[in-house]
Amino acid sequence: MGILKRVYRFVGSFSLLNKRNKILILGLDKAGKSTLLKELARRRPGGFQHILHPTSEELVIQDVRYVAINYGGQQQGRPLWSDHLNDVVGILFLVDVADHKRFGEVKAELDALLATNKMQKIPIVVLGNKIDHLYAVSEEELCYELGLERICGRPIKLCMCSLALRQGYGEALRWLAHHI
Repeated sequence: MGILKRVYRFVGSFSLLNKRNKILILGLDKAGKSTLLKELARRRPGGFQHILHPTSEELVIQDVRYVAINYGGQQQGRPLWSDHLNDVVGILFLVDVADHKRFGEVKAELDALLATNKMQKIPIVVLGNKIDHLYAVSEEELCYELGLERICGRPIKLCMCSLALRQGYGEALRWLAHHI
C-alpha cells in the first residue's frame, strides 16, 4: 500500500509540475512585489522600479510549477486586479509594515479584493514586509490594522518577512503550496 501511495503522489506532482499554476503578487506600490518576484526567481534584486505593466516569472516551488505575476501597485492599476483572478490558484499580498500612513489604503484595497466573488476559495497570504525597518509594526498590530482577525471561512495567512534580509517568506510559500 505504501508503494501505491508513492506512485499516486509522484503522478500527482508530475501533473502539477507540468501545469502552469497562476499566482498573483499584489499590494500597494513600494511594498516589495518586484523584489519578491526577483527573489522567487532566484535573481539578485537589482534596484527598484515602479511596475506599470504586469511582469511574470515561471517558478518551481516544492516541485510545483507556477507563473507568478506581479501587477503594479500604483493607484490607477489597482481597480484592474479583480479582472485577473481567473485561473488564479493563490495570491501573495504584500504590505510595507513600516508605512503606517498607508494602512487604511492597504485595508481598503485588501477588503475590495476579498469582496470579489472570484476570491471566495483562492488562498491568500498577506506578507508583512520590511520587518527589519526601525518603524515596522508587529504581526499583532498589522493583523489589527488590516482587520484580518475578522476574516473567517476562507484560506488566509499572515506572515511577517524581510525581503531585504531574505527571511520569513518561506513559511508563506509552504502554506500557499499546501492550500493550493
